[in-house]
Amino acid sequence: MNGRTPLMTAAISGKTEILMMLLEAKADADTQDKDGWTALHMAAHEGRVDVVKILIKVQDQINVLTKDGKAPIDLARAKGHFGIAELLTIIL
Repeated sequence: MNGRTPLMTAAISGKTEILMMLLEAKADADTQDKDGWTALHMAAHEGRVDVVKILIKVQDQINVLTKDGKAPIDLARAKGHFGIAELLTIIL
């Protein structure tokens, strides 16, 4: 089992309506999977800017590191999602 939550799945797929519904039902945005990824890591990696904008408002620790030492901003930059990286830089 990879430890992926429904919130993470919604973040990866860019399903903002489902994401909002899960957050309203008190889904924990700070939950990490077996590799230390949060929903924000996944959204940043996939280039889901709308999801990132939602998650940065609700996640307590937006700069949490994965088990291999990557922050969401690192994943966004590595995938060429520079708009997301800039957004994350502004709020840090």
